[in-house]
Amino acid sequence: MEMGLTSTSLLNPEKFPVIVPNSLFSSQVIVNKSRAQWRASVTKIPIRIHDIEKIPLISEEIKSMLHSNSKVFLEKDVPYCYLSRIENSFAELTLGCNLKSMGSFSFADFHVA
Repeated sequence: MEMGLTSTSLLNPEKFPVIVPNSLFSSQVIVNKSRAQWRASVTKIPIRIHDIEKIPLISEEIKSMLHSNSKVFLEKDVPYCYLSRIENSFAELTLGCNLKSMGSFSFADFHVA
């Protein structure tokens, strides 16, 4: 709301005014997520152990889908998908990429044809 010589006035999420000493800002790391060009997203997908032979194909298809999706930010790191865990009854793929928008997005927004 207002920045003074020794303190700054802010509104908290409930819209109540909060006075913060400026010394706090000089001693803390402040992250403004709304100004980020991208954000990292990682998720894990369980795979039935009976389908373990399909994992290389599944992994390549997922990486291809991420590369071709316009919501994926490709300028920083490439999307990845790899086998990260094997148990008696299931395996697990870890996949991740950087997303362009800061809106409410998840891997559920991707659709497999």
